[in-house]
Amino acid sequence: MKITEDFVNLLSPTVRAESMPLNAPKCYPYVPLILEEKIAEVQIPLIWMSNELTQLAIAPSLGGRILALRDLRTDTDIIAIPDQLPLHQGGIRGVELPYGIEFLAGVERLDALAHVDYRIKEAGGEDGKIAVFLHSWVGDLSWHGVITLAPHRAGIVMEQRIQNRRWQSLPARSGIKIWSTNTSDSFGLSVIDSQNRFFTQNAGEFSTMPENGRLAGHRMDEWRAEILPYSNLSNCIATSSQLSVGLSEIELAIQAHEAIEGAMVFLSVDGQTLESKLSLTPGAPTAFSVTEFSGKIEGVVVRDAGKQQILSWPIQNNLTTQPWVDFPHEILDQLTLSESFDRQVFRHVPGVEAYGLEGQALMADSAVEADDLMERYLAYLADDGLGWWLKASLRRERGQEPQDSDIELPNAHYLAPLEPLLKAEAFLNTPQAAGKEPNSLLVSIAAQPEIAAGVVGTYLRNRLFVGMARLADELLRHQENAMVRLLLAYALLNRPGMEATVAEHISFAEKEPWLPPFPNRGIEIQAVTTLASRFPQAPRLKRLRQLIESIDANE
Repeated sequence: MKITEDFVNLLSPTVRAESMPLNAPKCYPYVPLILEEKIAEVQIPLIWMSNELTQLAIAPSLGGRILALRDLRTDTDIIAIPDQLPLHQGGIRGVELPYGIEFLAGVERLDALAHVDYRIKEAGGEDGKIAVFLHSWVGDLSWHGVITLAPHRAGIVMEQRIQNRRWQSLPARSGIKIWSTNTSDSFGLSVIDSQNRFFTQNAGEFSTMPENGRLAGHRMDEWRAEILPYSNLSNCIATSSQLSVGLSEIELAIQAHEAIEGAMVFLSVDGQTLESKLSLTPGAPTAFSVTEFSGKIEGVVVRDAGKQQILSWPIQNNLTTQPWVDFPHEILDQLTLSESFDRQVFRHVPGVEAYGLEGQALMADSAVEADDLMERYLAYLADDGLGWWLKASLRRERGQEPQDSDIELPNAHYLAPLEPLLKAEAFLNTPQAAGKEPNSLLVSIAAQPEIAAGVVGTYLRNRLFVGMARLADELLRHQENAMVRLLLAYALLNRPGMEATVAEHISFAEKEPWLPPFPNRGIEIQAVTTLASRFPQAPRLKRLRQLIESIDANE
């Protein structure tokens, strides 16, 4: 088992980012991309993972996609690293990369060609697995992905947990997209879902929801699938987690993905059942001639030594999508957006009870009451990592000391291992230092301006004012960020004696280039709209308000 970081130099058409126009484009809050004819050499960082059977390369700077995959059993490149990145015009941003295996997120991924955060897990423990954890957060949608390779298996396990971070529903699609592999009848990829159902090969999408599905407020979707390469196998007809079967006019071939002792193969030919016993090792396929059979093979069943069926063809099970939203989200979306609707009423509305409890916790008079309300919140949404984070943050904000028995932050880390809010909370739980150097805990957040604004905005929206102010100040020590400045100005707007400080933050924001991040989350839009009304002569605020109005017009 081996996992290393490296890079590859590739030729690529030049991609130029446009300036954000005054009317929001379809890819807002991202800017459109322009594909130019000029070819240049680019350096692509890669994470290589391999065991004795499979090797793959993940490109964090290209949305975390798998850029290369090799079947070491037969030394065959299923997905070969291209000499030149095949960037094409198309997609929501104007440029797309139809190559490799890409995580889906949302209707179209805005950051499919952008950097995603990652963490490496080297081999260790009883299972000996290696893994790469990935994370992305765009607007109100975030996801965590895991790509795992186990010893002595050819399969690559891919998992994703996608979350709606707001209380209104979102069009959200999770899963993977396999772009066309190197075209060949003899090698390709199969996808096996968590119920051991064969889904697709070579190209297509694996998703647990329909294209028009919506993810309800603060809800999560999880899926798990295994990518199984096959090679030197003509016309793959079926795959299970243990093996793949190919069938042509002249032979039946079986390629094992793990060692299988004492397997039995049953063939149905012209109403007769033929059987053969064999032991399979993961390597080149084992082939049988079918030319002497009196008729065509109509069915194939493989059983292990314990007589358990491990593959069957023709395939009986088809992949079905699960219900996505089980309550009338259109009505509830409007209620949660209503300023006049009493949030406590939601405690009695099935499906959004947690919304009312969170609102009460944020307004609670005492730390004990807030803690109790968040405990009840988590009884409804125990898999919400943001809920566990908020419970711990409210305790810190109200002066309660962390205890060894506290489970909030460990639970949040388990559910969302690369969540930026947890890095922020780790910073806030460290003593304030007077050093000149910015705190290293926030380096990765500050380097991604939209996520920095999202973190500060989340603390502000949840009325965690002490933490918000300290985070904003520290992030600005790392890197200037116009949106963070505007969120700070908005937080201080109605505080007595802070008029000069508000004006100073707006002045700093006005000096920044017309670059992302642009307001797109609710708290950001609220901040910019309010500040633009109070400071009508500020050019940046005026342009930002026009952008916001054009979003509303497009919708």
